[in-house]
Amino acid sequence: GDVYVSDLGNHRIQKFSSAGEFISDWGTWGVDNGNFAQPMGIAIDQSQYIYVADYNNFRIQKFNTEGQFLTKWGSTGSGNDQFNWPQGITTDNTGNVYVADHGNRCVKKFSPDGQFIDRWQGDDYAGSGGFVCLQKMDSDGKGSIYALDECQNAVLRFSTDGQLLAK
Repeated sequence: GDVYVSDLGNHRIQKFSSAGEFISDWGTWGVDNGNFAQPMGIAIDQSQYIYVADYNNFRIQKFNTEGQFLTKWGSTGSGNDQFNWPQGITTDNTGNVYVADHGNRCVKKFSPDGQFIDRWQGDDYAGSGGFVCLQKMDSDGKGSIYALDECQNAVLRFSTDGQLLAK
């Protein structure tokens, strides 16, 4: 299918065909729904919903494949439903959303509509002090979630309930 790119510097999402042909884009700098302040991570779930980690707006935004805004969640802070620079984002095969909350040094898990489910601090995974520089998230569609801690040069593989499977 189509390829979606988070265009950080231009505060937008771009959509291309699988052959690399430009199709459309959406977003501009701002705080309103559908606007961005440095969109970092982007993920697409099995229902073709698009989730964007809106880094400097401290939130996650959800869109359809045409770029129509659907919902958002988050604000600045350290609470379960707050972010301190969300970067990486991925989904699992049931639609749950995982966010690398860089500033809060944790992974947060949400339902597809943004309801908080769980938080992984990483204290038991990444050595003393837990996560340091969470950057990226990914999943393999088989029940594993991956988190990249750039400062510790580590890729961690978790189950969807936060159990460390490999480092």
